[in-house]
Amino acid sequence: MAIKLTTLDRRRFLRGTGIALALPCFESFSKIASATKLPVDRKRLACFYMPDGVPMPLADGPAYQDWSWFPHGGGKEFELTKCLEPLEPLRSDLTVLSGYITAGQRCTCARRLIVVNGPETDQFLAELKKQVLGISYGFNGDTPEPFMGTVINAATGNRLMSAYAGLIDRGAVALVEMEQRRDCDALLSPGLLDITNVTDREDEELFGPLMTIIRVGSFEEAIAEANRTQYGLSAGLLSDNPELYQQFIHQIRAGIVNWNRQTTGASGKLPFGGCGLSGNHRPSAYYAVDYCSFPVASIESPELEMPEKKLTGLA
Repeated sequence: MAIKLTTLDRRRFLRGTGIALALPCFESFSKIASATKLPVDRKRLACFYMPDGVPMPLADGPAYQDWSWFPHGGGKEFELTKCLEPLEPLRSDLTVLSGYITAGQRCTCARRLIVVNGPETDQFLAELKKQVLGISYGFNGDTPEPFMGTVINAATGNRLMSAYAGLIDRGAVALVEMEQRRDCDALLSPGLLDITNVTDREDEELFGPLMTIIRVGSFEEAIAEANRTQYGLSAGLLSDNPELYQQFIHQIRAGIVNWNRQTTGASGKLPFGGCGLSGNHRPSAYYAVDYCSFPVASIESPELEMPEKKLTGLA
């Protein structure tokens, strides 16, 4: 095999000799060395990501102001906490993406809302529609700060719109239309679909700002509908009846079971896992074997009530 000397590098020469040598600087290597010289000022990107399972101070706790892993505020107007003070010299080079609730892309976001038909069902759905319409969305740096941002990329936005259109074609009723906004395929307005009359509903996690409504005739039918899935990460019951909750927690097939609380934002003090395709049933870290033995956790409140303070971006 013919090898040009101008393309011969030092590592290749060493491999060819089969022994360790202290090489001189060959003249034939000078052009290669000059061609691969790196610029003095290289632009770099560093991202800090806090995944599920990392302990975080609760927002209403005394340690939150000083020891949260996230800065307070967004854009360029943010305040570093004590644990982030080493980043102060780089403040002018930092951009904080805050105030976004992942546009439905978090693994524990609710995709189905199952309601029992009754005299207050329409009133409940009317209020839900009002709340969904009050959700703000936008880009980082928008003023005022939005509640949620884009999905991960344009391809995901187009996939979600295709799934939304497919459900409409099969008989779903749009209570709140999901649309692509501001000439950005990845920025979607939150949608609310009643899919009760859609037959052969797919058991698919869409991971986007789209919630579906399913009406049933009884509480038992609601639990059966909720368990009609190959997944089982999180589930929640909104009811002031403790007897219904006891029935729910014993019959629902999910790893995170909450009462009058959101399905997102699992506690770092509790196990995190699920059933079916949502479970792993194997240890992944030093103490993970403890929660894999019985992976069910609950956050409970005996009363269903609105939070005292709404999150940023909610009307």
